[in-house]
Amino acid sequence: MSGASFDNPDVDADEDDDKADTPSKDGLVLCIDYGSSMHVPPPCPAQDDAHEDLRHLTRFQFALRIAFRIAKKAMYNKHTSLAILFYGTGNGSNTKDVKHLYVLTDLGSPKTKVIQLLQQLDKHPEAAKDLLGNPSANVEMDKVFELINRTFNDPVMRKNLSSRRIWVFTNDDNPHRNDAPTFKAVRAKAQDAEEFGISRRLFPLSTADGHQFDVDLFWDWWISHDVESDTLIPESHNYVELLTEIRRREVPKRVYFRIPFHIGPDTWIGIQGYNTIIEDKIPAAIYMDADSGEEVKTQTTYVNAHGQSTEFYQMDRAFSYGGEKIAFKREEWESIRKFDNPGLTLLGFKPRERLRDQDQIKHSQFIYPDESLMRGSTSFFANLWDAMIRNNKIAICRLIPRADAIPRNVALLPQTTSLDNTKTPCHGLNVIPLPYADDIRKPPLEEPHTVPTELVDAAQRVAKALRDGNDRNGLQWDQFENPDLQRHHHLVESIIFDDYDEQPPDDTTRPRFMDIQENAGEHLATLKKLVLEHVSEDDPDARRPKKAAAKPDVTTERMQKLVDDDIVAKLTVPELTAFLKRVGVKFPPKKKDKAVQRVYEYFEKKN
Repeated sequence: MSGASFDNPDVDADEDDDKADTPSKDGLVLCIDYGSSMHVPPPCPAQDDAHEDLRHLTRFQFALRIAFRIAKKAMYNKHTSLAILFYGTGNGSNTKDVKHLYVLTDLGSPKTKVIQLLQQLDKHPEAAKDLLGNPSANVEMDKVFELINRTFNDPVMRKNLSSRRIWVFTNDDNPHRNDAPTFKAVRAKAQDAEEFGISRRLFPLSTADGHQFDVDLFWDWWISHDVESDTLIPESHNYVELLTEIRRREVPKRVYFRIPFHIGPDTWIGIQGYNTIIEDKIPAAIYMDADSGEEVKTQTTYVNAHGQSTEFYQMDRAFSYGGEKIAFKREEWESIRKFDNPGLTLLGFKPRERLRDQDQIKHSQFIYPDESLMRGSTSFFANLWDAMIRNNKIAICRLIPRADAIPRNVALLPQTTSLDNTKTPCHGLNVIPLPYADDIRKPPLEEPHTVPTELVDAAQRVAKALRDGNDRNGLQWDQFENPDLQRHHHLVESIIFDDYDEQPPDDTTRPRFMDIQENAGEHLATLKKLVLEHVSEDDPDARRPKKAAAKPDVTTERMQKLVDDDIVAKLTVPELTAFLKRVGVKFPPKKKDKAVQRVYEYFEKKN
């Protein structure tokens, strides 16, 4: 959905067995009002829009641009299943023959034709009448929501979707004008959606006559009332405001674990954990048939030494140790992997200052109380959160998020800042994984180089000038986009839309040389002059770094001794591969454990 995701990259590779059947996709249905009031231009141009071409967009164009933006991102994200439908249309197109409802695309990955059509509708909104017909006010909202509920409740969808969401875009705060039977039916569909675990959000747009959008007239009974986030989304008067609200909610919260939090021997509460947003990456390429253009499906078959196929459950796990393979039965391996039941166990408290920035070597998580596991968890959790803030403490705990997960010591850091710069406090705890002793390496300490005072002063003047200039220009770190992702998306979209642009997308990470020169040009010139003056004239090689001396290759006699002492693993991969090449192995493995194994095999054959 966005340039981020909630998938945890730190999950151990051996934990994939119990995650194979876990739902991994996020289902989202965009429900866009096509009523006549959505096509009325704003009464006056919005003065706070950033671009001139956004000031005269209709509400329907707002929603179209949002749908186009979300569909483009869903195209890159294999974990997103998207559907787009318009209600209040003259033409109908859906599987249940609901009148005045046009389903543009069913739940799934958006097709190229849908993306192209949304782009055309965005550029030429008048073309929507040819596709959707004239606006109609006779739509039955209960039938619309019933169709969406049935789609989400399909057995295949329930198996594959980890989250189910409905987003409605409209500027009509009372679509049925106090029609009691329809109002009652819509309320019943909302209750059904609540039972199915379907989240419902309304994005109200400014009304045609300028009155305040009143959610209590109709929509308050339909939207989800979530205690963990703001329920009522503010009314959007222009595209920029709507886009801001979308960005805050486009990545769904996905529960990563629900486990007990053991405070003492007989005291525990329920908690649920979430992954924080992490960086997005270029998706893996798909293999396609060169002639038909269809996706090639991958099928893995395991065979034994006799060429007979072997099922996965018939195989054991083996590890190489000292040149020998140590095998484990599947049941033995599962018992070895299980350290304890899933849970978070409190070990003690430490001052906040004891948690250093360098202690966070993995992605953190976030926990909330969970009343479904234990009643009263919220009040206990809130008191713990308040006490930790009041006493400036962090909690040290032992975390096992799932049955096969490896135990890890974590620090619980209370979240004190507001959520998304609003007045809504975020009463939760950050779960920060702490490093093991094996994760910490002491760098070789070298003698510090003494820098003259005038050089330090000159460098500080440069830093101050650049800092003041950035503050004046309002530099924000979260506005830098990943240039690798942007270039990839640019090339893919140019092929999809048949609109190749030789001009690459702007790289926001490139230094702004003009601004740097304007803010700190004089100070940089002074610093450069001082640096050159202090370069030693007696050492001509001081200006360029010296190359490290190459290590001698490992001799056969030394390798034999390492094999006898069973310490071959102390060598580096380059040393192992160089030795294997020298003794006649044409393609030595690149992984260390396999290279070590080949060394042992070589000496076994030799002896």
